[in-house]
Amino acid sequence: MTDQQQPAAACPQCGPAGGALTARQAYEDREGTLGGPPPALVAPPPPPAPVANTAGTAWFVIGGLLAAKGVFDLLSPHPELVGASDAYRAGNQLGGLVPAGVLLAIGLFRRWRGAGKAGAGQLEHGRWQRRTAVWEQARLCRGCRTAFWPAGALGPGFEASPSVPLERFPLTVVGLAEHPPGAPSTAPVSAANQP
Repeated sequence: MTDQQQPAAACPQCGPAGGALTARQAYEDREGTLGGPPPALVAPPPPPAPVANTAGTAWFVIGGLLAAKGVFDLLSPHPELVGASDAYRAGNQLGGLVPAGVLLAIGLFRRWRGAGKAGAGQLEHGRWQRRTAVWEQARLCRGCRTAFWPAGALGPGFEASPSVPLERFPLTVVGLAEHPPGAPSTAPVSAANQP
């Protein structure tokens, strides 16, 4: 919803006399011409930090170089090992592949963990989008310096919220985004309460 499409709002604490601003209007009013709260108090939720999935790349590169050297050592002739035992020759020729295998395994593990963090980054992005949508619908009363959400602001059947002090505004945005009123509860049902 744009500012023009948002439902009319009167502060639950002081009524229409205080005059309501949207959170975006108050945040973008850097000079204070609208009479809203300081922009820092009503800032939008910060976006999540980008997740780079480069973990393990260096391990793969170093392990690949060591593996190439190990294969070269394995295939090249070694006249100095002619009189050596079979175990010594095998250790000398295959020994370069062991650190390469270890580094490649570490690189694989780091890439696997990096992929898990990238998935968590997508979840954080979804949370940020929900929080921003709740923030967009907030109203700020110029009279009593509180925040509130008018009826219907967060969906059909959403009842008007009570006034929230601006100190609690960021936490209220997070709470409404994570547990919107009227949403089914995700709390586990105990075995005692089941039929």
